[in-house]
Formats: sequence, structure tokens, C-alpha cells
Amino acid sequence: DNHASYTRIGLTVVIGAVAIVGSLIYLGGMRGRGSEVVAETYYDKPVSGLSVGSVVNFRGVKLGEVREISFVGNKYEVDDGLASSRIYIKMALDGRLLDVDGITGEEFRQWVAEGVEKGGLRASVVSSGITGLSRIELNYFAPENLDPVPPIFWRPESPYIPAKISLFDNISVAATKVLNQINRM
Repeated sequence: DNHASYTRIGLTVVIGAVAIVGSLIYLGGMRGRGSEVVAETYYDKPVSGLSVGSVVNFRGVKLGEVREISFVGNKYEVDDGLASSRIYIKMALDGRLLDVDGITGEEFRQWVAEGVEKGGLRASVVSSGITGLSRIELNYFAPENLDPVPPIFWRPESPYIPAKISLFDNISVAATKVLNQINRM
């Protein structure tokens, strides 16, 4: 009688463990179902609060995450010291959300280039508030609100989305200029 109880308990534990492991495998597999596309940007300003795994948004919708942060000089062969100290940011984006699911790498490169040239597609490092964390925000900007694209002297491995200084950085620069003028007076 005890033997039958132990068998049922053991069987229940094994079935429960298999169900938990199966659920985890299923849910983990769902995460990678979308086609992933990769893009990169280079930033001249500090990217405090941005880290690998930080969110990449497109017009406020989560689109992907930051995969790598380094210096351009560590990633590419660059002779210019100023360019080699620019910050390299690699982003993994969900192709389904961009409606580019299933296109080739070269077609995605052309899609990004058209967005940059015709639509004013730019990437900004944006602070997420008082937490100190930052994210990448992709958005289209009107031509009159765009800074000139700094030249790059290397061929990016992934499609290149130029950086745009965020509103917070612009305010910070303006405030610093005002304080410096007051200090000189």
C-alpha cells in the first residue's frame, strides 16, 4: 500500500518537473521567433546609463535592445584619433515590428539608408528619468531639425543610423553656455 503511494508521488513530481521544464523551453523559444535585424550608431557624447541590454524604442514602442557598446577604434580600423574615440552602439531590432521580416541584409541596409536620407531617421540616447538608466530612441525628424551627419571613414558591418543629440543634451549644452557667459561677466 505504501509502495503504491510512493509511486504516485514520484510520478506526480516527475510529471510536474517535465511540465515546468517544457514551459520554460516553450516560453524561451517564443522570445527568439521574430527575425532579428542589426543596426549600429556612433555617439560623440557620453552615454551614461546606457548598457548592454538597454531598451531600443522606435517612437516609444520597444523594438529591441542594445547588444554591444564599445569605442569605434576597438571595432574598426580607424586612423583618426577623434573618430576612434566615438562610442559604437550595436542594436538588435525585431524585424517583424519594423515590417522588414524576411528581407536580406543588403535590403535592410537599403531600407535604413532610405529612412535616414528621406525620412530623417536618427538614434538618440535618452535618459529614462531619475533612475539614471538610458535607452536608445529611434525616430524620424524634420529636415530643419537635423544636424549634419558626421562623416565616417570605415564601412560599417551593419546598417548605420546617425545619432541625434537628445533634447536633454541640447538643454544641458545651452545651460552650460549660459553659466559660462555669466561666469565671464
